[in-house]
Amino acid sequence: ENNETQNQQYFDYLNTLQYTGLRNSDGTGTFKRSSSRLSFEKKIDGKPDNKLTADLTYNNGSSGNNSDIVNSFSYPDGSIYSPTTHVFNDGSGNSYQVTGQIDYSNKISDSKRIEFGLRSFYNNSKTNFATYSVDGNNIKTKLPLSHNYTYTEKVNAGYFNYANKI
Repeated sequence: ENNETQNQQYFDYLNTLQYTGLRNSDGTGTFKRSSSRLSFEKKIDGKPDNKLTADLTYNNGSSGNNSDIVNSFSYPDGSIYSPTTHVFNDGSGNSYQVTGQIDYSNKISDSKRIEFGLRSFYNNSKTNFATYSVDGNNIKTKLPLSHNYTYTEKVNAGYFNYANKI
């Protein structure tokens, strides 16, 4: 839970106080994340420098938050400067990532080595955020600051290396 109060002062260019503001916000948020990994290693022909390795990693998570924000403004004498405003924010998101990798390495001799491998990464993320203006009857009107995003990323790579000392 997150509660915050801000006292605000608004001055003109001569540094004369024009009006004050009081902003109260009350919000909550959640965040959950988990990760799992599976690893494999096989020594070929029983040699420690001739091996095949593989890794698979899975991560996922979710989040959520909401907040009520109320702003009131008054002149320095205490009279109302402008009507009180009320905004409600509501957001959520979830994502997961998968990474897979396989590598082969073989030290053929003290002067020769061969290595190659593949790696793949996948990321999927969704974010939803809505901002509402709330009137005196508690009726919410969605504002254009709201958004819904879906993001997908795919990266695949490979490598090959041969080293030979002369």
